[in-house]
Amino acid sequence: MVKFSEQVHHDTKELWQKSFDHPFIREMVTGELPEDKFKFYVIQDYHYLKVFDQLHLKLAQLLPGPQRQVVKDYVQNLTVDELEARNHTFQKLGISQDEWAQTPLAPANYNYLNHMRHSLATSPAVGLASFLPCPWLYVELATHWQHATSPVEVYDDFFQTYEEAAHDKSTVPMIELMDQLAAQADPAEKTAMAQAFVRSSYYELQFWQMAYANQQWK
Repeated sequence: MVKFSEQVHHDTKELWQKSFDHPFIREMVTGELPEDKFKFYVIQDYHYLKVFDQLHLKLAQLLPGPQRQVVKDYVQNLTVDELEARNHTFQKLGISQDEWAQTPLAPANYNYLNHMRHSLATSPAVGLASFLPCPWLYVELATHWQHATSPVEVYDDFFQTYEEAAHDKSTVPMIELMDQLAAQADPAEKTAMAQAFVRSSYYELQFWQMAYANQQWK
């Protein structure tokens, strides 16, 4: 029998490939990506990670003991490291905390975060399904680009984090937890989980495009 995680991974394969091949990533490799686009990405990503961390803590509170611990361990092992890495990048790019705080969420980022909030409000299972494309896609993106180098130092540093992420296994227990929750879900909830996973995969692609276009409110 096909696992839920295997099915949704298959259903989003084309969307994920578009993220792997996005011009934002390709121009980082060649060094052609304008620095202002990368700064915009880093600031928006920091906004995202702050909320992503909070949403996982809320998810943990909604789950029973052993499942709760899986989520808490994940938050401790991954999102904390991600935020520390972004702080290091802020220093390299000369981005102050004031600049970050005063930069509003871009429309795609705002929509993505609200999608995850809505998913978690629907049920813990749907919430988790909406959270997983971010770290899972990142690991596969890292595997795809782990040997990439860039002539721009800050971009090359970014690809070094990809090489580390390619060997990271912290997402595996979360995928297994999603499969557990899917096995317990009724058909309607399972459909909602699949829809949430696909939509988050769409928003992952939109996140790259948001940064590439320096997306602003109109």
